Amino acid sequence: MLVSYLLSLATAFQFAATNPALVVESCDFGEVMAFSKAQCDIVLSNHSNEEIRITGVSSSREDISLHSENVVVPANGKTYLHVTIDVGNSVGGVSYPLVLETSEKGHARRSARGNGFVTTVVDQIRPTLDLGAINTDSSVLEEKSIALSSNEIPDLRMEKVIESPDWLDARIEGNKLHVKPRRNFVLGLRDGFVKVAINSPRQTQVWVHVKADIRGEVIPSVNPLDMGLMRSGNANQHLIRLTDKQGREIKVGSLTLENVQGKAVDLPCESGAKGCRMIRLTISDKQPEGFIKGRLLIDLPDLKQKLPVSIGGMLVAKDQKIETFGPNSSSPAGKGDEVSPSNAASNVSNLQQSIESSIRGASNGDSPPPAGSGPLLKWATKDGADVYGFQIFRAKEKSGPFSLMNEKLIKAIRQPNGSSYYQWRDATAESGRKYWYYVGIVRTDGSKQQLTGAQEVLAK
Repeated sequence: MLVSYLLSLATAFQFAATNPALVVESCDFGEVMAFSKAQCDIVLSNHSNEEIRITGVSSSREDISLHSENVVVPANGKTYLHVTIDVGNSVGGVSYPLVLETSEKGHARRSARGNGFVTTVVDQIRPTLDLGAINTDSSVLEEKSIALSSNEIPDLRMEKVIESPDWLDARIEGNKLHVKPRRNFVLGLRDGFVKVAINSPRQTQVWVHVKADIRGEVIPSVNPLDMGLMRSGNANQHLIRLTDKQGREIKVGSLTLENVQGKAVDLPCESGAKGCRMIRLTISDKQPEGFIKGRLLIDLPDLKQKLPVSIGGMLVAKDQKIETFGPNSSSPAGKGDEVSPSNAASNVSNLQQSIESSIRGASNGDSPPPAGSGPLLKWATKDGADVYGFQIFRAKEKSGPFSLMNEKLIKAIRQPNGSSYYQWRDATAESGRKYWYYVGIVRTDGSKQQLTGAQEVLAK
């Protein structure tokens, strides 16, 4: 009996030593606009006889900022930690990693997540302008532009440039952003955001991602270098060919790796030709497993330049089993999995075909229609796994302009088998007036698509 009691006591002590007394529940802030502040409450439950203090909250992501007040979780009690997250340039379904600093011994740092969905008023959810390859000896530097559009704001305009990278000149013209590289060249891949203010009361700004490949006299065969999937213990070697545009001899100085464990060696080309060198990169067995993101700096002493080559890849254990996720796999696709263009097109086609009598005539399932006498819109979907919600647009003429009628999305209903039915009533329509409506979808990644053509309805 005594042995049994001692074993039970030892087990209890071990449990207490390895399991935290503070239980942390992640929070969901729902749906917010880009560049707004999201708020949610993390539930904290204390299963000990001593109070636990939360002294700070931070995030492992550098692109978000957050704020919270310090709280005390009473002994054997519960409290809420209110967190404000600046979602910034995020879009679509998001899950922000949060780190809580606590006074609990042995568990000073705890993790939680702030989950939600971020929408944007522009149709281009991640606008990008690629300037391509730019030669430093070019006599003329080309200006390129990108036009933004918005179904929600027919007269979308950029009002001013808030911020621009120091290697770019940026100007606005209506809904267009024009950018041109400056001559303060730094070799290699360059990228950054041009931040512009827009004429929207719901969203203050839009960030346009601009990228370029600045090339000098010596050009690498690849930049960035994608090393793909590698296994520890293998001879993970990669070659980068350097070519002088004028065929001159290339002198290579120091080779420096940043954020990558490995060795780079300068070698002659097999042909022995001038104007060519080979850089052999070998990933070290000391390289931590996981994603690799770094740079190789190639010193070119004759040109008094350093040529950076971006490096990326993934290193896994030698015996690591690789699972394939996606539509052709028995395993479900996880968040962030990419869909091939052909499959994406198929999904769009299937979804459009599944809209059964949009606007009029769809069965409403078991739900009564919304109260009122305005035009009642009905639609149903059969295949909408990647749909987050719906938008309703209305115009007084078939040609528009159309106005967004619901600032908050009509959330998609998840029905694994069978159709999902939706209804929406226009409570602001004037009796006797004709209107044109169409339904738009917002996918889980934040992208948008017009789902139906404009259809005429007479308000009774």
